[in-house]
Amino acid sequence: MNSPWEGFWQVLYQPGDESIVRFRDTTTAVRPALGFSVYAGGHFIELRATAARRPPEGWPPTRVEAVEMLRAFRALAGRSSWREEGDRWEGTNTTTMASDPRLEGGVASCVLEIVGDHASCQRTMPDGTSGIEAWRRLSGAGSSPLAGAWESGDPDDLWMYLVTAGHFGVIRTSSDRPRSPASGETFTDDEIYALWGGFGANAGARLETDASFDHWPFLGQVAGYEVRKHETFRIEGVETDRFVANLPPYEDPGDGWRRIG
Repeated sequence: MNSPWEGFWQVLYQPGDESIVRFRDTTTAVRPALGFSVYAGGHFIELRATAARRPPEGWPPTRVEAVEMLRAFRALAGRSSWREEGDRWEGTNTTTMASDPRLEGGVASCVLEIVGDHASCQRTMPDGTSGIEAWRRLSGAGSSPLAGAWESGDPDDLWMYLVTAGHFGVIRTSSDRPRSPASGETFTDDEIYALWGGFGANAGARLETDASFDHWPFLGQVAGYEVRKHETFRIEGVETDRFVANLPPYEDPGDGWRRIG
C-alpha cells in the first residue's frame, strides 16, 4: 500500500538567532526551535524543542539544568491512521506516551499536503489549538528487517522504537511518574525532575547491518546529546515479529522487541 506520509520528517522553522557553542570535546548548535516527526508501522513519534536550550555545563546535567531542558521539550507518541482525501492525506494521532502524562489519551488531527519530499501539515491538537508546519522528509519508509514500529518492556516501563529507511525515533515512559500537578495547573520543579527520571526520547540517523545498528541522535530531551553517537547495538537475532539487541559490554542477555506495526 502506498503510504506517502511514512518516514522521518524535519520541521522547517523560520530562521532565528542561532549560535554554535562548545560542548564536551566538540560543538553543538543552540537553535530557537527544532522538531521531528516520525511515522512508521501505523505509529508516530513527535519531538519538539520549543525554545533555545543550552547544553549542560558538565555531565550529567544538574537538577536545575534538567528541569530547564524538559520545560522546553515536548514528546508525543502513539498510534496513527490516515486516509486519502483528494490531493491530501488526513491523519489521526492518538497519544499513548508523552513527556507530559496529561497529554496521554489525547487525539490530534493532521492534514498533509505532500509535494515530493516537502509537506504542509495543518495540525489540530486535542485542546482545539491549531497551526501549520512546513516539513521536509529526510527518509521514507524502510525495507530493512527492523523497519517499522516496535515496543519493549511492560506498561510500568514501556519503550517504543520507530525505524525508517535511514532514521529512528525512540521514547520511554515509566508509570511511576507524576500524572498531574499536586496543586495548581503547573508541575513544580520537583515534579518536573521526577518526570525526567521516568521519561526519555531521542531521534536521529541510523545505520543498520546484518549484525548491528548505530544511532546518531539529532534531538533528545537532553540538550547537547546530539553530539554523541550512541554505543553500537549488536543484533542477537531477528524474526518477523521480534528482534533482540544488546549493548556493551554485550555480556548480559539482550533486550527483546515486539513488532507492533
